[in-house]
Amino acid sequence: MAATPILVGTTYTTQQRRHLVDVGFLICTMVVVLAVIPSPLAVPGFSELGHPGTLIALFIFGVWCLSRTHPRLATHGPQPLRWTVFLFFTSVLASYAAGLMRGMPSIEDNAAVRAIIGTFALVGIILAIADGVHQRERIDDIIRVMLVAGSIIGIIGIMQAVLVFDITQYIQIPGLVYHGNLNGLESRGALYRVASTTGHYIEFSTVMALLLPFAVHMARFAPTRPMRQWCGIAGGIMFLALPIALSRTGIVALAVALIVMVPAWSWRMRFNLVVPSTGLLIVLIFVMPGLLGTLLGLFDNWDNDASVQGRDEDWDMIMERGWLDDHWIFGRGQGTFIPTEYTWLDNQWLQQLVGGGIVGVAALASIHLAAIVLSAIAYRRATQLADRHLCACLIAAQMVAIAVGFTFDSLGFRTYAFFIAILTGAAGALWRIITKPEQQTY
Repeated sequence: MAATPILVGTTYTTQQRRHLVDVGFLICTMVVVLAVIPSPLAVPGFSELGHPGTLIALFIFGVWCLSRTHPRLATHGPQPLRWTVFLFFTSVLASYAAGLMRGMPSIEDNAAVRAIIGTFALVGIILAIADGVHQRERIDDIIRVMLVAGSIIGIIGIMQAVLVFDITQYIQIPGLVYHGNLNGLESRGALYRVASTTGHYIEFSTVMALLLPFAVHMARFAPTRPMRQWCGIAGGIMFLALPIALSRTGIVALAVALIVMVPAWSWRMRFNLVVPSTGLLIVLIFVMPGLLGTLLGLFDNWDNDASVQGRDEDWDMIMERGWLDDHWIFGRGQGTFIPTEYTWLDNQWLQQLVGGGIVGVAALASIHLAAIVLSAIAYRRATQLADRHLCACLIAAQMVAIAVGFTFDSLGFRTYAFFIAILTGAAGALWRIITKPEQQTY
């Protein structure tokens, strides 16, 4: 059978022949690279943008831009994510212009340019998946590779915790150098926090929580029994890895995901998840004595915790020092609020307000809300149980993203940011595949 064009006319179509190198292949390659290459490693002469995962993401953005120049490659038809992404990118450029008008020192100007380049990578992932994935099965392929990556990250983190040894220092990639330092192990109570190959302990736990609903999804709906069993094992690995990061954010993220997912599960499925999860926790508590007490201690005496107090004081500090004076609309410029020059803001929404102003906060919120709405519409119109469950998982991912944005500067961490971008783009692609907007009158 001869290959047909990816697109015909101005409507969506699907490929009759699967190609090896497509958007899904590039995304999967990027995901594996993010998992196996520690976050500080980068190409010499580059900043943190030189990490191979970021370079692949920038290449994906370039591929999407080139696809828009040819009528047989560009995806035409309704895609609300394009408009929200355009609004977000415009807000970043507007914040940069506002920064130039107030007069940025060179160190802030360089940081702002890096933020713009990083935004290219982030939006490129969203757009490439939303416009470039035309098969329902390809979305599943990407998610399964994300679970492989999550398992790799989780196994490395578990080994760090059990051995009390940072094995990531021995992951050396020819041609790459360290831009910054590895996190190593950080003492907390009787145990040590671990970050695996991610950029921070909080990011590690959040990525594990973000992927767990999809592990449950694939353990139930993967096409073959061996694949379902493997996805169940992957979910168990990530479930075990999440608490050893000793992060409140990861536990909050898991709680938010469960609040969204539990109504989508039958009582039998809830029982099937509770029993093995309880068993895994008991095993983990026996293998790592002191874990339960340390975890409970994270939420004990909350009001007197230094990290919680620090987050509460960030807003007062910004107001007292006038960092937002006359910059409420477009902000000071994305990326210009450099932690080493000012202070660390462990709050993505506050970071967005300072950097991009009210417009920047609204633009970021619009991406999350658009993905939720598109997933909800697809959920209502889906006829297959697997499709409805995947839509619920995608909604849970966006709710997690909104929640953890209040507990750490989430988009400043590559692995998490790119994973949530993939899932955001998947919401747009699934909406398009299920609702078939080209067959409707607008």
